Amino acid sequence: MFHFILIFLWVFLAQVACDSCTGVSIPSINTYLLPEAFQGFQSVAGNLSTNFVNTVTSNASVNALFAAAKTSCYYAFDDEFYDILGSKTPNIQLVQMRSSFFAFEGGAWDYDKNQVWFISASYTYPTFISILDLRTNNVTTPDVPAFRNINPNGAYYFAGKMYFAIAGNQSEPNGAPAIYTIDTTTYEAEPIINSFFGEGFQSIDDLSWVKEGNISCIGTGPNLFFSTLDLRPSGIPGAAPLMLQDGVYRYSPQTQSVQGVISRADIVAPNGVRTDASGRYLYITGLAAPFNATGGDGNAFNSSVIYRFTLDEDCFPINKRLVAAVRSYADGLHVDDYGRIWTGEYEGITVRSPQGKVLGVFNAEALEIGSRLPPIANFAIAGDKLVVLALDRLYVIQLGQNVTSAGRGM
Repeated sequence: MFHFILIFLWVFLAQVACDSCTGVSIPSINTYLLPEAFQGFQSVAGNLSTNFVNTVTSNASVNALFAAAKTSCYYAFDDEFYDILGSKTPNIQLVQMRSSFFAFEGGAWDYDKNQVWFISASYTYPTFISILDLRTNNVTTPDVPAFRNINPNGAYYFAGKMYFAIAGNQSEPNGAPAIYTIDTTTYEAEPIINSFFGEGFQSIDDLSWVKEGNISCIGTGPNLFFSTLDLRPSGIPGAAPLMLQDGVYRYSPQTQSVQGVISRADIVAPNGVRTDASGRYLYITGLAAPFNATGGDGNAFNSSVIYRFTLDEDCFPINKRLVAAVRSYADGLHVDDYGRIWTGEYEGITVRSPQGKVLGVFNAEALEIGSRLPPIANFAIAGDKLVVLALDRLYVIQLGQNVTSAGRGM
């Protein structure tokens, strides 16, 4: 969501037939034991956007494997990743390519219409919404007057409506950070949250609904969790000033209340928010603030992380657990029906087991055609399809597993 390198290398639209998404298998041991000497993230030339597959070692065979991975659609560390793919060469379709960063955030699957809603990059102002119809691969850009120039960001489909986290734009009269709901047929939008006891939120980044459960959130009705984050370092036009501290809040329609449930003491810069299929767990990605690499100055603040909280019977997050310390940067977040954790990162779309092991990566080096673009911030998993929001490119990858079911809201 946040880095503001503006590179426009392509000036046309494209619709391309299906091709094969080919990849390589990298032994897991290479993730923690490499031939001496090696140069990677901590080298003099290393920085936040230097990915694992750019590591150089003293072993020619390992170097050749990494070089092959760098140009591959994916690389796998575990056989479970092939269960997801269903084949070592799943189909990939480049649906559209443009001259601007039109596919960056959102990534919400409307399973009723089989559509994916997504958002252009906020720092290539003005931001706009697009909709991919997965039945036809057509992309439309509806006019949503309420959303003009106010920087929509995270998205979530729930109970027949699309919900958007609004980063906000202080130069607009209706530009306060907020949460909006949109009718997916009429495109009429209205805010449901825009303040906290008279204070404005800093930018609202992402959101996730959780249903009432038998173990967690008992008798509470559905609850909406959302993250707030200071986006001024990102270059987003009109990003809200810091009023309230970064944190995660919970909205309860049943009690008509908004409460802070995770404080800055637990996560310095909360970002992606998702629950698992059971509604038992709440996952949060945390950025290294203020948007630095995990090394160097980033250590003065915090590291990029993925946390898991248990939702108790009253729908409060408890029992914080570190699931993963992320190598560079984790942004958009989805949790599939198998409990696997998918995140948008500089590496690409990284898939972890429920226990936090990296199973494989859909490789940004290849999907962004090797250009040094901002990270893949978000994506969508829609049944047995992965929709890749690769900035100026939009892909659909056919998976071998139905990784998320209709009715969940994603």
